[in-house]
Amino acid sequence: SPAAASTPQAVSSSSSASADRKRKAATLVVAGDAGIWEDLAFAARLEEVARLEDLPPNPSSRGKKTKKWMLWMVHRVHLNDPSLVALDFSGAEMPLPHMEPRVAPKLMMALATNTHLTSLNLADSNLRKPQGSQLGEALRRNKTLEILNIESNHLDADRILVMTLALMENQDTALTTWRFDNQKDCPFFGQIVEEALAMLVTHRQQITTLGFQCKDQHFHKFIRNALAKNGDGERRARKVKAKQEKEQMKKEPKGRPKVLAKVTLSSEPSQAPWEVFDDGDFNLCLLRRYVSSKSMVPSLPQLNTCMKELGLPDASKKVSKALRDFRTALLNLYVNTQVILVEEETMEPYFGVLQSWSEKNERFTFDLRLRIGGQRVTFEATSRPAIEVSPEVARWIEPEAKRVADDGVASTFEEF
Repeated sequence: SPAAASTPQAVSSSSSASADRKRKAATLVVAGDAGIWEDLAFAARLEEVARLEDLPPNPSSRGKKTKKWMLWMVHRVHLNDPSLVALDFSGAEMPLPHMEPRVAPKLMMALATNTHLTSLNLADSNLRKPQGSQLGEALRRNKTLEILNIESNHLDADRILVMTLALMENQDTALTTWRFDNQKDCPFFGQIVEEALAMLVTHRQQITTLGFQCKDQHFHKFIRNALAKNGDGERRARKVKAKQEKEQMKKEPKGRPKVLAKVTLSSEPSQAPWEVFDDGDFNLCLLRRYVSSKSMVPSLPQLNTCMKELGLPDASKKVSKALRDFRTALLNLYVNTQVILVEEETMEPYFGVLQSWSEKNERFTFDLRLRIGGQRVTFEATSRPAIEVSPEVARWIEPEAKRVADDGVASTFEEF
């Protein structure tokens, strides 16, 4: 009855429940505050690191794009880490600049002087207008960035114009691909920006891709034709360069080959995984899953151990062939791409472009063109060298969580 609801026992029970809710809320707040303070402490420690060798280990071992990981990656850009050639913050919500200036603002400033980063993916990363202006200033000075994706952020026509004019001023820019479509506060950029972009692709003929919606039909046609012309010129230049490098390699005396200990693949390939690996091949999916979780290509004994853990029979000849084919396809992706080769005797890393590689009877040969100096260095290995991948490549190669079984019923990977 209503009268019973106001008894001392009911009031006491209600007060107790309210106190419990407050204690739980306080516990959650304290836990949240603890995480914030931990991030702040980590950021403060990073600011004291002035040498790459003093960097703490990757705080995100599973490749998750946490705030700590973003702080760590930005500091690597700030320190001009030679091994960091691709940075992918896509889908990661960067903190607001006034809340944490050591992520987006610091990244924009670091880009101006960084000489190793070639690919930057900031799609849907909470990039704001002030950092759009900073990015324009960085693009005015940067000479190595080739691929830039800033789609699905909070930029406007003024910031895109600032970046366009900056690229016009920078005669040494290396940018070939720029995507900036689908801004959340600015679906279209207007004729002034479109005209500036038309001038940009005319003067910067290395640009072959612009990702945005051009509304003016005149500028749309002009930009499309200019990009097609630039693409044709880039293909011709690439063929000429490849021929010249091949002839140069024949002329250069071969020095004593270095013994190869390890290959590191650090930049995400431009192709989609399904273009390289058959999603319906169980063995290839198993290998992709191993690489995505371990960040390394397995040897046959390692693959056997993995299969036992999954309750599968030991690797058969078919699986062994799949491993060789997988390794070949993966390495072929990185020909004419920057890689890191590590010498066995000194464990010294060599940064450069992989010119070619070959394998015969488990004997491997790699030809590397050094990034600095341009010398040719040959590496040899009498057994399968270790092949490691960066977190970015590990995420790229990971198979989808769902597959479709032969009977047409969707199953998880483990249920095959």
